[in-house]
Amino acid sequence: MKKLDRFVAKHSKGATGAAVGLWCGLSVLAQALWDWPLLPTLLVYFAGVFSCLLFIGSCYGRLLKVPMEAIKNDCDPYPYLQETWEQMTYSAYPSTKQMITMNHALALQMAGELEKAQALLESINIDKYRITAQTKVAYYNNRADLCFMLGQYQEADIWYTKTVQLFHDLKPGKMKEQLRPAIEANRALHHFCIGEYERTLQVLSQAKPKYMAERVENAMMYGRTYLALGEPEKAKKPLRFVVENGNKLYFATEAKELLEKINTEETKL
Repeated sequence: MKKLDRFVAKHSKGATGAAVGLWCGLSVLAQALWDWPLLPTLLVYFAGVFSCLLFIGSCYGRLLKVPMEAIKNDCDPYPYLQETWEQMTYSAYPSTKQMITMNHALALQMAGELEKAQALLESINIDKYRITAQTKVAYYNNRADLCFMLGQYQEADIWYTKTVQLFHDLKPGKMKEQLRPAIEANRALHHFCIGEYERTLQVLSQAKPKYMAERVENAMMYGRTYLALGEPEKAKKPLRFVVENGNKLYFATEAKELLEKINTEETKL
């Protein structure tokens, strides 16, 4: 199945053309053989083309499934980074290319290539192509994350505010609920950015991270917040958790540097 997914993803334009041609031929044949009325023939044609387009999109998604699991459970962003890089070499439609670029920027962010990730996201004109509101929410959310990690707190808060506004306008449903954990997790980031550290800790205590990567990010925020409050002793435990479990995520490197800084300052006393 993976070989088929890879073939379809690499040749998505050709696959789309083949699908359109195939269903056009079948529709004409059906009308000629069974004398179908024009409207049912057109409905069958568009339903077939739409189904083929959905299949092509699912091929990209299946190729990303295993690498994403590596991030969630093993805290290893590099399979995702490699897969998204390969997908960026395909001759895809502009709207598909935009989604792949967002995915690759996320992989770069998790691997610690923050400036490269930000440059990629800034290169995207999110309003140029017709995309879902859910995708735009994810884009705004990723912009907020990156600005925060780069210390651009004022800009991070702007992107977070836009994220929440658009998320609020989404219709209730499965897609909205899938986005909710990420949005709620960024509430802590929002309060940190504006200096509300006690509120940050309160939000973190209410979070329910499911995957190891989410637990690591949650612990990282605890460590940063305790340091901002001037309580390095309380910061040590969550930072150690990040170092021990963060594997190849950028958070592990950052946590190690912060622990070394704490130890250095304690030695000077």
